[in-house]
Amino acid sequence: MNDIVLIVASCDEYRALWKPFFTLIKKYWADCPFKTYLISQNPDCLGIEGMAEKSESWATRVKSALEKIEAPYFILLGEVGLLAEKVNTARILELFGIMKKENICYLGLNFIDRMRDFPQFKDYSDLIEVENDPYRVNFMSCGIWNKEVFYKILRE
Repeated sequence: MNDIVLIVASCDEYRALWKPFFTLIKKYWADCPFKTYLISQNPDCLGIEGMAEKSESWATRVKSALEKIEAPYFILLGEVGLLAEKVNTARILELFGIMKKENICYLGLNFIDRMRDFPQFKDYSDLIEVENDPYRVNFMSCGIWNKEVFYKILRE
């Protein structure tokens, strides 16, 4: 699992959410196999590796932190998306395998991605292909990213 990590991109203003967020991660994703990083100006959440990035800009903090991480892929989470049910780690690993095999740059993991009427992606019955939708890419939804592509579209 050296080619993917879990990133929680936050800021100090949301510090009060870190403990409940990571408590729920431990409860509902106890078998998470990914190295996990908390990115913030002053990350200090017990048991979580912090990456201190002093910039006030979310984009600058995340980009700077990712430059220090060798993994070419990452799962991006926001601390406001609290888990409410068990995460299917086997399915996440399966999706990540498909992502690498098919050279997919972003794979959204939210159920809302299935709500629109988009065409099926290749022969994968539960994956859709999204094109020409200016609001499909956002950094607040849970998803797996190709780091190189993320860099290209991230703006200050």
